[in-house]
Amino acid sequence: MRSKSASVPPENPAAIIQSEIDSFYTTSAQRRRLMIRTVLLALLAGVLAGIGLWKGSQIRQYIHYQIRYLQAGFLLDEIRDHSRTLRMAIQEGQTPEPFGQYTSDVTVDVPEAWKRYAGILHRINTDFYGKPYQLSARDEKRLLAYIILNGFNGTDLCHLEEELPGDSLQTKAAFIRQNVDQPEDEFFNPIFTELTQLQATYREREEEALDAPLPDRVLEDIRRRLAGTPDLDLEWTSVQPRLVHWGRESGDWTRAAEYYRVKQQEIAQEENLRLGLIFLALGKNYRVRSDQQAFGWLEGGYKGRTFLSSRKAPPVYQAYLQELEDRYREYRDILSQLKLLYDSLDQFRWHLQLHNPLKIGLQVKDVGLFGAPRKNGQGQIYEHQGLDLIADEGTPVYPVQDGFVIEVERTDKGGNTVKIWHDSNVVSSYHHLAEDEAWRQLQRRFQTEGPFWVSAEVPFASVGRTGNIPVYSKQFGYAHLHLEIRQNGYLRNPLLLFSDKYTVIHD
Repeated sequence: MRSKSASVPPENPAAIIQSEIDSFYTTSAQRRRLMIRTVLLALLAGVLAGIGLWKGSQIRQYIHYQIRYLQAGFLLDEIRDHSRTLRMAIQEGQTPEPFGQYTSDVTVDVPEAWKRYAGILHRINTDFYGKPYQLSARDEKRLLAYIILNGFNGTDLCHLEEELPGDSLQTKAAFIRQNVDQPEDEFFNPIFTELTQLQATYREREEEALDAPLPDRVLEDIRRRLAGTPDLDLEWTSVQPRLVHWGRESGDWTRAAEYYRVKQQEIAQEENLRLGLIFLALGKNYRVRSDQQAFGWLEGGYKGRTFLSSRKAPPVYQAYLQELEDRYREYRDILSQLKLLYDSLDQFRWHLQLHNPLKIGLQVKDVGLFGAPRKNGQGQIYEHQGLDLIADEGTPVYPVQDGFVIEVERTDKGGNTVKIWHDSNVVSSYHHLAEDEAWRQLQRRFQTEGPFWVSAEVPFASVGRTGNIPVYSKQFGYAHLHLEIRQNGYLRNPLLLFSDKYTVIHD
């Protein structure tokens, strides 16, 4: 029997071609996917490598910072020991402006320093210590013109450290001090002793502030700055200049010492200005009257112009005369500019504002108003000269402004009475004060010290019924503070000078 072999179908060329094409596309897709996968993996590897490098750099920087932070800590004790040296180096070359807190809204087109010193001159000329010399705003203006003419010269604004004309052995300042330091002299003024004592106090406090170790918060700030400055050698000689720079940037490291330093400059300038005003007063006393004479009295030469101009003098004197003429012409120009300033300053048309003397709601009866008609014992009608502020007995009484107590007395009409002298020639009077321990302390202090300073924030007496308050009168027999205000000798209505609201009670 013949065996049969399996049959093999003949190959189909088209099928083979199709199979090859399908295989190619399948392989290409796989390759593309592989390529994309490879690219993505490469990108991911690059990102991860970058992150690793970045993290490594950050870690290195952090470690380096911490090492320098520890090293800077070892330097802090040395920095603390050099606190004074550091503060003085920071202050060196810095010139803070005295009286920087004085500002003005005056619109006259003159330098701000002119406005500032016009205000300061007016304040010290009209306060308790300046008023006795009886100098006017015109005198202030003449002195300020002289100061401007010579330039604002630090602590010697009025140029009083120059030789006294006719006496080369002493300065103008020394000459004036001879007149104001002797209690028996008519020009005696205790303010200069007080200013000297205050100057010494501020100098002592500045020294304490300079010697005080830098605070911990400042030292911590220094430590962090040093740690964050990798190019800086952590040695005192290398670090000090950078610390001085940082200290000037901060302004906080020397704040206390700077405050007392500026206060000393202000006191020195105030003393110089007061002496300058007194020099004018002395000139008036020696019959120096006109602007030309006053200029010569201050300048030390202009009074000789008539002598020089009426004779054929040597050229050097003619040159000196011409210099004086030119300077006086400049002086007059400044004076004319100051006239606009002085006409515009509110302080010379003083707007007076008072504090509430009782620190409670203000109440007044219509019969207690300023100018209310009254009748005296003879039946004559007169106007009430003050303001009767209603308050319970024992209510604390405060000054309406800071000032000097110039009178403590008891009268039949006003009872226990206190008068206080304020700036701008304002005098406040307080009547019917209580007969209590506060009153007795006032009496003892005034008898011992004479005029003394009181603050508007500190009570000095209390409301009472002393004086001519009728006990059984419903209309007038109540506890109250009778307050009078005089400015330049003229009565003012206190109610118009309070910023607090008030209530009028009609009986």
